[in-house]
Amino acid sequence: GFRQPGAPRRRAPAPMAVWVKVNHDDDKSYYWECESGDVSWSLPEGVCDVFWQAERTAEGTTYFWHKDTRETTWALPALERMRPQQETQARTPPNPNREVIWAPPGCEATWPDWPFGIWHTGEKVPDFLTFDHLDAGASRASGSRCGGRWDRGEADELDCWVEVSSEAAGAAPYFWNYRRGGAYRELPSGAVAKWRAYRSQGGDWYYTPEGSDRPTWKIPGMGDAGAQPNYSPSMAGWMVEGAAVVVKGLKTFARYNNSVGQLFGYRHGRAMVKLPDVLGGTVLLVRPDKLCPLFLGALVELRGLSQANLNGQVGVVELAREDRFRYQIKLSDGSLKSISANKVLARSRLWHLDLSTSQEQPCLFIDSSGNHRRYHLKLPVDFATAREIRAWPLLLYLHGNGGGPFFSCAGKKKSKRPVGLDFAAQCFVVVSPVCDWTWKQTPKPWVNELVACLRAAQWVNHNRVYVTGSSMGGMGTWEVAAERPDLYAAIAPIAAYHKQERRDRLAAQLRNVPIFAVHSRADMTCPLGGEEPLWRKLIQDGNSWISVNVSEHHDHTDMFERAYCDTEIVFRWLLMFCEPNRH
Repeated sequence: GFRQPGAPRRRAPAPMAVWVKVNHDDDKSYYWECESGDVSWSLPEGVCDVFWQAERTAEGTTYFWHKDTRETTWALPALERMRPQQETQARTPPNPNREVIWAPPGCEATWPDWPFGIWHTGEKVPDFLTFDHLDAGASRASGSRCGGRWDRGEADELDCWVEVSSEAAGAAPYFWNYRRGGAYRELPSGAVAKWRAYRSQGGDWYYTPEGSDRPTWKIPGMGDAGAQPNYSPSMAGWMVEGAAVVVKGLKTFARYNNSVGQLFGYRHGRAMVKLPDVLGGTVLLVRPDKLCPLFLGALVELRGLSQANLNGQVGVVELAREDRFRYQIKLSDGSLKSISANKVLARSRLWHLDLSTSQEQPCLFIDSSGNHRRYHLKLPVDFATAREIRAWPLLLYLHGNGGGPFFSCAGKKKSKRPVGLDFAAQCFVVVSPVCDWTWKQTPKPWVNELVACLRAAQWVNHNRVYVTGSSMGGMGTWEVAAERPDLYAAIAPIAAYHKQERRDRLAAQLRNVPIFAVHSRADMTCPLGGEEPLWRKLIQDGNSWISVNVSEHHDHTDMFERAYCDTEIVFRWLLMFCEPNRH
């Protein structure tokens, strides 16, 4: 039914208001007035017909066609061309009594430079204008705008820290809390290491107080020192120094569960496990019953073997021989090698990650099934030059159909006022998965696996992990957060959509998650009317953390730039929330 090339073009009558007929997903139609953004299930009084109709292609892109001229276009002509030049009559106000898809007659006043009206704000959402964003979360480091290096909930017993001298030449010392049971590469804010620890030639540890060279075998209040753990016979062979192990069953520090590391010593009946360097080299002090042999499929690097050509080769664990305390390792050439537990180095599933640059970089993640997944990561601007390790908020960004990494997408927009991007670059570790699903599919499980792996990094604030995305990425934001609401402190779906059959589940899973939803009445690709039932369902089910923001006139292609580039609002709103406590 499209106009044939060369066919005469008839000019359509120009109505007072330009109404467009939109075919809804469930075979229902509604009407949209493209200047005011008004929508209605039926034409308003006085409007007899419409001339433009919106349709969606199989790929999900919206186009328009004129039912009189049969003209087709990807974007509606300018309103001035669609109206008579002599028309000066003011637009008639909308009838407040008619049934509409999105009911509010108007939105509240909003923040400066924010082009969206606030339709709804949950009762538990803090006052954005008075919230202290520069002090959002106790992990904020001194002199840092947003990034922090320690959670106050983990910084108890500040007078029980010991500086432990490394036995490796040139290696930096680490810090150990003898009362709480933890060892780390840095001291928490306000803590002072009042003791120093050294190992004697006989292998025993002794201590000297700060400012003194007088040694002692025991720090007052430390408890029994040097006690060796009791093992079950089945585990004793795995618990040798240098062995590769997996952490499991932690409650207070659950983010470290399933992390791999190297067992390199004991303190007072507990095992010391060093996590991979890409995670910051954190040293955990855990009970031996919280360790187990490497799981099947774990990545390892061979080391310390007499057959020198094997050292440095990478493989996966095919079998753990509990009778011999050896791993059967499959190398890249397909060969199998039987290797002692202390001759393999546990490798992180995060590959090709350079912690020395703040440029947006392509990285590789190996998921639990052994599949290679691609993503991009950008560290904060001050990350590499910081004098100490900080724990930064993490922002997961899901791109739209045909999109790409967050900052690369933003660069294509060529925004004249990228204040939002500058803020994000300073304050977040930004992770952009390469979304290997279509707009009709839901995100794959490996995305949350990646986030869970990154939460164990010392340079990530595990209490401040957020997810946002636009268009298909907005749909992904709903789905990813609903699959693992425990991972995310808050979410921000922008110009999103969702599957109707999953609406109840999304609302149930996200009932206690802060949500910053942004949409536009003029969005014909992902119509506002499709999202409204989910917002209402969330509010109806008791979500008191949701804020809905609606624009009157921005189309779908404008939403990324308006939400992310022009202002810091989205990012600052997310930072008002952290886990496990909602601020």
